[in-house]
Amino acid sequence: ISIYSAKDGVILIDELDNGIHYSYLDKLWKIILIISKQQNIQVFATTHSDECIKSYAKVSKRLEEKDITFIDLGKNRKNEIKAIVMNSERFQREIEMDNEVRGW
Repeated sequence: ISIYSAKDGVILIDELDNGIHYSYLDKLWKIILIISKQQNIQVFATTHSDECIKSYAKVSKRLEEKDITFIDLGKNRKNEIKAIVMNSERFQREIEMDNEVRGW
């Protein structure tokens, strides 16, 4: 519901998949991607769920959505938090190659 009130803004969703059965993730991502584009909303969603990430990849590919990004946060050997930012093309390639994209 909050996504409708964030027109031309930003919405933050922590642990997107919390309380959502995995079989509904595709529908949820489809709603988020379509409405956020219509309402001009930048969505930041967090998850640790492999199913949720793969669903995001599948739905964005099906919708031919190229204006997405996947950001992987991790700590390096110096215990510094670093980000790996993947554009749509790289993210889809990593998922298709069945590479782990959660943490490092």
